[in-house]
Amino acid sequence: MRASNVVEDARDSAPPRPSRQAFGWLGAGLLVGAGFTVLMLGVDPAPEATTSTVNSVEGTRVVTVDGIGEVIPGFPDGLLAAKRSDGQSLQLVIWPERGEPSERSVPVGVSSPPDPVAFDVAGRLLATMLPVPGEVGGVLYAGIPEAAHIVSLDVTGYGWHDSSPSLLAYTTSTDGETSLWVTRGNLAESELVAQAVGIDGGLTAWGDWGYAVQAGEDVALFTGSEITTVARGRVLDSHSTGWLAVDDGELLLLESGGGIREIGEMTAAPMLAAGFSPDGARIALLSVEGLHLVSLEEPVVSTPVTARPGVGQVVWSSDGRYVLYPGLRGIIVVDAGDGTMRELMPEDIFTGLGVFNFDEP
Repeated sequence: MRASNVVEDARDSAPPRPSRQAFGWLGAGLLVGAGFTVLMLGVDPAPEATTSTVNSVEGTRVVTVDGIGEVIPGFPDGLLAAKRSDGQSLQLVIWPERGEPSERSVPVGVSSPPDPVAFDVAGRLLATMLPVPGEVGGVLYAGIPEAAHIVSLDVTGYGWHDSSPSLLAYTTSTDGETSLWVTRGNLAESELVAQAVGIDGGLTAWGDWGYAVQAGEDVALFTGSEITTVARGRVLDSHSTGWLAVDDGELLLLESGGGIREIGEMTAAPMLAAGFSPDGARIALLSVEGLHLVSLEEPVVSTPVTARPGVGQVVWSSDGRYVLYPGLRGIIVVDAGDGTMRELMPEDIFTGLGVFNFDEP
């Protein structure tokens, strides 16, 4: 990374990110209603557990489908899970705390291998990026699951705000110039935050503390339109306190102001993803071998859980008790208190997870 980065503040004068006419047909018919959320996809916040009767030659079999809060005792949230149906269409599984799960189709194209699906902190909106063959950037889709639409083209990286819902940031690259954008609300218009020459990379995390743009083996931290810190390593996650989990061969904590805390080598296997607990006191670190629950209190304690992951993604329940990640098949749910593990829907392959809570605003 060159030290003489040129950064221009374009917040006040730049127009919204334009769309290309050549891709206009991709978005035709996809409407985003600002008043809709995932909570309006036909999910009752507190339905009764349902019982269905299946007749077969062996007799009558009664099948009871419970809510996830009954299957996983004490689970405080509803579960959102994106999966590929026959390798083609994207399906969203909605499993309330009480009541049977249901599925919805999501109008997003196909990528192979499947690109991860990310949900905002409220579990109301999703985003995913589809690569374009032969191009550096991809097509960013986001919005209400049943009406996800194209937000931008030439996207090199994106991320949901780490503490506020409905806020999405992303980077684009054109003629060697990286542009940083923020879109909010109905995700229909984007505001240009900054432009930089000499940074060839993509956004990986952001919050009230600023923005993290990954550029090769380095990460550049922005505050507004200014680069404040350039550090070595790969950003795995961020917390609203301004700390970022970074992979630099070992696990580091990078403070948005530039401070570094060494956590240590929690695993010899390559790190795939990490997630801060809601209170920021722990990190769920996902490697190719499984999950490590890392307490950040002194002394640092790591508890390994051996269940190999599929897509590199980690999600905490809202109360910080459970950690979830996609397995090679199914969803792995780990009790962060005692390390016990169980598997949900083991017949399916999942590409993204999220949680939602009806009791939260």
